[in-house]
Amino acid sequence: MAENDEKAIYENTQRFLQLANELIKAGATPRSISSAIMTASCVCATQAALGNAGNLNEAGINTISDIYKKRLTVVQERRKTAQARAKDARIKKTIEEIVSFPGDD
Repeated sequence: MAENDEKAIYENTQRFLQLANELIKAGATPRSISSAIMTASCVCATQAALGNAGNLNEAGINTISDIYKKRLTVVQERRKTAQARAKDARIKKTIEEIVSFPGDD
C-alpha cells in the first residue's frame, strides 16, 4: 500500500474515532457505535468492490472478511506493542523513582 494511502487511512480513522467519542459524550454506547461503524464499513466495502450495482457473492464476502481479519490482527498487534511500551515506561519510571535520591540531579 502506498504511503499516501496509509496516511489517508490513518487520518480517516482518526476522524471516525473523533465522531465515535462525540457520540459517546452524547450518550451512545460503545457497542452501538461499533455496530454502526461496522455496518457503514460493510456498505462502503461493498460499494468499493462493486460500485452502486449488485451485491457480493459468497466469495466476495469471504474476501472482504479476510481483509477485515487482517486489519483487526494489525490493530491488535499495535495495541499489544503500545501496551508493552506503556508498561516499560511505567517500570522505567518506577525504577528511576526507587533508585533516585534527592540531589542526584
